[in-house]
Amino acid sequence: MNNKAVPVDAKHKDGTLEFEAHSTFGHLEGIATKQYFENKGQRAFILSRSTILGSAKYIQHWLGDNWSTFQYMKASVAGIFNFNFFGFPLVGADICGFLGDTEADLCTRWYQLGAFYPFSRNHNDIHSKDQYPYIFDADHSSAIKDAMVLRYKIHAYMYTLMQQASQNGIPVFRPQFYDF
Repeated sequence: MNNKAVPVDAKHKDGTLEFEAHSTFGHLEGIATKQYFENKGQRAFILSRSTILGSAKYIQHWLGDNWSTFQYMKASVAGIFNFNFFGFPLVGADICGFLGDTEADLCTRWYQLGAFYPFSRNHNDIHSKDQYPYIFDADHSSAIKDAMVLRYKIHAYMYTLMQQASQNGIPVFRPQFYDF
Protein backbone atom coordinates (compact mmCIF):
# COMPACT_ATOMS: atom_id res chain seq x y z
CA MET A 1 0.00 0.00 0.00
CA ASN A 2 2.85 2.40 0.68
CA ASN A 3 3.87 2.90 -2.96
CA LYS A 4 0.44 3.73 -4.44
CA ALA A 5 -1.43 5.24 -1.48
CA VAL A 6 -1.04 7.28 1.67
CA PRO A 7 1.59 5.67 3.95
CA VAL A 8 -0.07 3.22 6.32
CA ASP A 9 1.48 4.90 9.37
CA ALA A 10 0.04 8.33 8.46
CA LYS A 11 -2.39 9.77 10.98
CA HIS A 12 -5.71 11.37 10.08
CA LYS A 13 -6.85 14.57 11.78
CA ASP A 14 -8.65 12.59 14.50
CA GLY A 15 -5.55 10.45 15.17
CA THR A 16 -6.77 7.36 13.28
CA LEU A 17 -3.99 5.53 11.48
CA GLU A 18 -4.36 5.21 7.70
CA PHE A 19 -3.84 1.45 8.12
CA GLU A 20 -7.04 1.27 10.18
CA ALA A 21 -9.14 3.45 7.86
CA HIS A 22 -7.74 2.85 4.36
CA SER A 23 -10.76 1.11 2.82
CA THR A 24 -13.35 3.25 4.58
CA PHE A 25 -13.32 5.76 1.71
CA GLY A 26 -14.28 3.04 -0.79
CA HIS A 27 -17.06 1.93 1.52
CA LEU A 28 -18.46 5.48 1.89
CA GLU A 29 -18.06 6.10 -1.84
CA GLY A 30 -20.10 2.94 -2.53
CA ILE A 31 -22.88 4.05 -0.19
CA ALA A 32 -23.06 7.50 -1.79
CA THR A 33 -23.05 6.06 -5.32
CA LYS A 34 -25.81 3.57 -4.53
CA GLN A 35 -27.92 6.30 -2.89
CA TYR A 36 -27.42 8.56 -5.91
CA PHE A 37 -28.80 5.96 -8.31
CA GLU A 38 -31.62 4.93 -5.98
CA ASN A 39 -32.70 8.59 -5.69
CA LYS A 40 -32.98 8.62 -9.50
CA GLY A 41 -35.07 5.44 -9.37
CA GLN A 42 -32.31 3.34 -10.92
CA ARG A 43 -30.55 0.18 -9.83
CA ALA A 44 -26.79 0.28 -9.72
CA PHE A 45 -24.05 -2.29 -10.07
CA ILE A 46 -21.08 -0.92 -8.16
CA LEU A 47 -17.81 -2.84 -8.23
CA SER A 48 -14.95 -1.98 -5.91
CA ARG A 49 -11.82 -3.48 -4.48
CA SER A 50 -11.93 -1.09 -1.54
CA THR A 51 -14.37 -2.63 0.92
CA ILE A 52 -14.86 -3.15 4.63
CA LEU A 53 -17.27 -5.12 6.78
CA GLY A 54 -20.78 -4.11 5.76
CA SER A 55 -19.85 -2.93 2.26
CA ALA A 56 -21.62 -5.87 0.59
CA LYS A 57 -24.97 -4.20 1.28
CA TYR A 58 -23.99 -1.46 -1.17
CA ILE A 59 -21.26 -2.69 -3.50
CA GLN A 60 -19.69 -5.81 -4.96
CA HIS A 61 -16.03 -6.76 -4.66
CA TRP A 62 -13.32 -7.89 -7.01
CA LEU A 63 -10.02 -9.11 -5.73
CA GLY A 64 -8.00 -6.28 -7.22
CA ASP A 65 -5.05 -6.16 -9.57
CA ASN A 66 -3.63 -9.66 -9.90
CA TRP A 67 -0.72 -11.00 -11.91
CA SER A 68 -0.94 -13.38 -14.84
CA THR A 69 0.50 -16.39 -13.00
CA PHE A 70 -0.74 -19.76 -11.84
CA GLN A 71 -0.01 -18.68 -8.25
CA TYR A 72 -2.46 -15.78 -8.52
CA MET A 73 -5.05 -18.02 -10.16
CA LYS A 74 -4.72 -20.43 -7.22
CA ALA A 75 -4.94 -17.58 -4.71
CA SER A 76 -8.15 -16.34 -6.31
CA VAL A 77 -10.00 -19.40 -5.01
CA ALA A 78 -9.14 -18.61 -1.39
CA GLY A 79 -9.94 -14.93 -1.96
CA ILE A 80 -13.40 -15.72 -3.32
CA PHE A 81 -14.07 -18.24 -0.53
CA ASN A 82 -13.10 -15.64 2.06
CA PHE A 83 -15.15 -12.80 0.62
CA ASN A 84 -18.18 -15.06 0.28
CA PHE A 85 -17.84 -15.85 3.97
CA PHE A 86 -17.46 -12.10 4.64
CA GLY A 87 -20.91 -11.61 3.08
CA PHE A 88 -19.99 -10.67 -0.50
CA PRO A 89 -21.86 -13.09 -2.75
CA LEU A 90 -20.70 -11.52 -6.02
CA VAL A 91 -16.91 -11.52 -6.05
CA GLY A 92 -14.24 -12.64 -8.47
CA ALA A 93 -10.77 -12.15 -9.87
CA ASP A 94 -9.63 -10.84 -13.24
CA ILE A 95 -9.46 -13.94 -15.42
CA CYS A 96 -6.07 -14.51 -17.08
CA GLY A 97 -4.58 -11.91 -14.72
CA PHE A 98 -4.59 -8.13 -14.85
CA LEU A 99 -0.85 -7.38 -14.78
CA GLY A 100 1.71 -8.99 -17.05
CA ASP A 101 1.29 -11.00 -20.19
CA THR A 102 -0.66 -14.22 -19.95
CA GLU A 103 0.06 -17.49 -21.74
CA ALA A 104 -2.46 -19.64 -23.60
CA ASP A 105 -2.36 -22.50 -21.06
CA LEU A 106 -2.79 -20.17 -18.09
CA CYS A 107 -5.61 -18.19 -19.68
CA THR A 108 -7.43 -21.36 -20.73
CA ARG A 109 -7.20 -22.86 -17.24
CA TRP A 110 -8.31 -19.58 -15.72
CA TYR A 111 -11.40 -19.48 -17.96
CA GLN A 112 -12.19 -23.02 -16.89
CA LEU A 113 -11.94 -22.01 -13.23
CA GLY A 114 -13.65 -18.66 -13.83
CA ALA A 115 -16.72 -20.42 -15.22
CA PHE A 116 -17.55 -21.10 -11.55
CA TYR A 117 -16.66 -17.68 -10.14
CA PRO A 118 -19.67 -15.68 -8.96
CA PHE A 119 -18.22 -12.65 -10.79
CA SER A 120 -16.27 -13.56 -13.89
CA ARG A 121 -14.51 -11.23 -16.31
CA ASN A 122 -11.41 -11.09 -18.48
CA HIS A 123 -9.72 -7.77 -17.77
CA ASN A 124 -6.12 -6.57 -18.03
CA ASP A 125 -4.10 -3.39 -17.95
CA ILE A 126 -3.22 -1.29 -20.96
CA HIS A 127 0.45 -2.30 -20.86
CA SER A 128 -0.18 -6.04 -21.14
CA LYS A 129 -0.80 -8.02 -24.33
CA ASP A 130 -4.41 -8.65 -25.29
CA GLN A 131 -5.84 -11.82 -23.82
CA TYR A 132 -9.09 -12.20 -25.71
CA PRO A 133 -10.03 -15.85 -26.26
CA TYR A 134 -9.81 -15.58 -30.05
CA ILE A 135 -6.12 -14.60 -30.09
CA PHE A 136 -5.02 -18.07 -28.97
CA ASP A 137 -4.66 -21.12 -31.19
CA ALA A 138 -7.71 -23.20 -32.09
CA ASP A 139 -7.29 -25.78 -29.30
CA HIS A 140 -7.04 -23.14 -26.56
CA SER A 141 -9.81 -20.99 -28.06
CA SER A 142 -12.07 -24.03 -28.28
CA ALA A 143 -11.42 -24.96 -24.63
CA ILE A 144 -12.12 -21.36 -23.57
CA LYS A 145 -15.35 -21.39 -25.58
CA ASP A 146 -16.39 -24.63 -23.87
CA ALA A 147 -15.78 -23.02 -20.46
CA MET A 148 -17.84 -19.98 -21.44
CA VAL A 149 -20.68 -22.19 -22.73
CA LEU A 150 -20.59 -24.11 -19.43
CA ARG A 151 -20.90 -20.84 -17.52
CA TYR A 152 -24.04 -19.95 -19.47
CA LYS A 153 -25.43 -23.44 -18.89
CA ILE A 154 -25.14 -23.01 -15.12
CA HIS A 155 -26.57 -19.48 -15.05
CA ALA A 156 -29.92 -20.60 -13.61
CA TYR A 157 -28.06 -22.46 -10.87
CA MET A 158 -25.93 -19.39 -10.14
CA TYR A 159 -29.08 -17.25 -9.90
CA THR A 160 -30.47 -19.73 -7.39
CA LEU A 161 -27.27 -19.52 -5.35
CA MET A 162 -27.42 -15.71 -5.47
CA GLN A 163 -31.03 -15.79 -4.29
CA GLN A 164 -30.07 -18.07 -1.40
CA ALA A 165 -27.20 -15.74 -0.54
CA SER A 166 -29.51 -12.71 -0.52
CA GLN A 167 -32.08 -14.40 1.70
CA ASN A 168 -30.00 -16.61 3.97
CA GLY A 169 -26.40 -15.44 3.64
CA ILE A 170 -25.33 -18.81 2.22
CA PRO A 171 -22.06 -18.38 0.31
CA VAL A 172 -22.30 -18.78 -3.46
CA PHE A 173 -18.72 -20.00 -3.92
CA ARG A 174 -18.03 -22.31 -1.02
CA PRO A 175 -15.62 -25.04 -0.06
CA GLN A 176 -16.85 -28.62 0.23
CA PHE A 177 -16.65 -28.58 4.02
CA TYR A 178 -19.51 -26.08 4.02
CA ASP A 179 -21.97 -28.59 2.55
CA PHE A 180 -20.43 -31.84 3.79
